[in-house]
Amino acid sequence: MEVERARQFRSQRSEPVRDSTLSDYVTRNNFTDEARRFLDQAARTFTLSGRALRKACTVARTIADLSGSEEVDLASIAESMQYRNDWMDSRANHEV
Repeated sequence: MEVERARQFRSQRSEPVRDSTLSDYVTRNNFTDEARRFLDQAARTFTLSGRALRKACTVARTIADLSGSEEVDLASIAESMQYRNDWMDSRANHEV
């Protein structure tokens, strides 16, 4: 039920353009200034690739959709980065 509600919420927003830069994506998807600063700091601290940043932003947008928020706030981007860190930690623990 919650997933369907998030899909409906997403469909009410304008459809994103597929070929764009990360800054265009962040602007189009209503990231708050605080979320943008956090994303910038995380990129520098963890030396994340553009692909990793884009994936974190996509997950953060989905988290915001699930909560019914028009904006991607600090909590949404921080949660998405936490999922990434958890996945990276589990991968490191399983490598031979």
